[in-house]
Amino acid sequence: MSFIHAVENTRNDKTQMFSGPNNEYMVMVKDEPITVRAFVFYKQTHGGILDDDNDDLTKIILPATVLKNCPNLKIPIPVIRRKILYDNKFFFADMFRLGNQRLSTGSTRTGNLYIPFLYCYFEESSHEEKEGYIIKTYPKYSSKLDRNLTFVDRDTFMDREDDVLKQEAIDYYIQIKELQREQIMLTEKLDKLDTLGRLQQEFAQMEQKLVQNGGD
Repeated sequence: MSFIHAVENTRNDKTQMFSGPNNEYMVMVKDEPITVRAFVFYKQTHGGILDDDNDDLTKIILPATVLKNCPNLKIPIPVIRRKILYDNKFFFADMFRLGNQRLSTGSTRTGNLYIPFLYCYFEESSHEEKEGYIIKTYPKYSSKLDRNLTFVDRDTFMDREDDVLKQEAIDYYIQIKELQREQIMLTEKLDKLDTLGRLQQEFAQMEQKLVQNGGD
């Protein structure tokens, strides 16, 4: 299916995304600017027209705000569809108008732009992030045709443990448990000596005065 880009590249009805007045991404379709709400890159394991319930379909939904720069990649002019069909075409779907629930003709339309994954010639790499001792690895995609079209798929990841950091966390956990046991033992000894709790009350009053006076 790698021939898709070569075939589409011969078409003359091309367009290019551009930045709108609020830095939103827009595409001109039949002299109408349409705002891109999200990019939906889709690919198929096998050929044919697929729907959302088909196991041969893979989708990556990317909010338009994720991309830092507007892609320069020229694309075939998308069609506007009410029904979503994954047939290796560019199309807008999930449309509505901005600022007017009645869909007046004067308001600007927005929708999700569906793009065949193979058209962009993505190369896949990996992106790692640490969350404590857990290391999450996400797939990262970068178009060979347009480096502005680079993103991390945060809906798909694998995680692994950093053994050194995990052992450090275990050591802290053990120390905390030992301190908790020591605190219980010291509290029991204090209660035997200060049976009426007077000393504890005196310390509580002293601490309160220190706080009021700005002390530690």
